[in-house]
Amino acid sequence: MSSPRTSQPAPTPRRGRFALALVALIVGAAFIAVAVGRPSVAPVPSRPVAAATSPSAGTSAASSAGPSHTASASAPEPARPAVAVSSLERAVLREVNRFRADPRGYARELADERQWFNGRLYEPPGPIPLQTNEGVAALDEAIRDLEAASPLPGVERSDGLARAARDHALDLANHGTRGHVGSDGSTSRARIERYGRFTGMAGEVISFGYDTAGEVVRQLIVDDGVPDRGHRINLLRPEFRVAGVACGRHRSMRFLCVIDLATTFQDGGR
Repeated sequence: MSSPRTSQPAPTPRRGRFALALVALIVGAAFIAVAVGRPSVAPVPSRPVAAATSPSAGTSAASSAGPSHTASASAPEPARPAVAVSSLERAVLREVNRFRADPRGYARELADERQWFNGRLYEPPGPIPLQTNEGVAALDEAIRDLEAASPLPGVERSDGLARAARDHALDLANHGTRGHVGSDGSTSRARIERYGRFTGMAGEVISFGYDTAGEVVRQLIVDDGVPDRGHRINLLRPEFRVAGVACGRHRSMRFLCVIDLATTFQDGGR
C-alpha cells in the first residue's frame, strides 16, 4: 500500500474539495455501531459484514444485527477535568453538524466534483491526480443517499465520549494500527463505558490520512472502497445526538480522527 499523500494542511478546505473521501491511497476509515437494550429505541438495520480485507478500506464491522446489550449499571466514576479540544476536533464536529443539517445541500457540493473524474482517477485542478477504488460510482451513490435524506438533528459534544475517542486515537497512533479493537483488547463499547453510560445506540467511525475537517467528514460520507457504506450509515443515523472527537498524528497514515457517537451519554461523576 502506498503512503498517503503529503499535502500541507489547509486551514479551511475549499468547498467541494472532496478528494479526501475518495483516495484509495489513504482511505482508512473504519466504523462500528452497537445497540443497547432500551426497548423504546430500535436500532437502524444494517447489513452485518466481516472485517474488510482491503488495506485501503481499513477494518469494518457492523454489530447492530447481533444481540442487543443492556447498558452498564455500574456506579459513575469521580468527576474529571475537561478534555482539551483542538481546533481540528472542533471543526470536525461542526462539519458533521453542517452535513446533518442540510444533507441535500451537501449533496450539491459533492455533485460539483463529478467533472474531475477520469475513470477511477480523480483530477481536480492543482493537486496531484488521485487514484480511487470505485471512481465516480461511490460519489454518485453518496449523492443519491444525501438527496433522499431529511435534515437531521445536530450532535452535541460529550466530554466522556471525547475521552473514549482520545483513548483509542492515542492507542492507534502509538502502535501504528487501525481498526476498533485496542491493543489491550478493548472494544469501542468498553472504552465508551469507561467514562459513563450511554442509552439507545453508540457507534464509532475512524478516518485516516486527513488533517482538515472537510476531508475527514467527506471521506466518511463517500465511503469509497467500503462496500457496507457503514461510515455514511452511521453519520446519517438520526438516533445519534452526542459525540466526541479525537484527532492526531498516526505513525503510518499521517493523521487520524476517531468519532464516538451515542443517542444519550451520561458522563461518569455527574
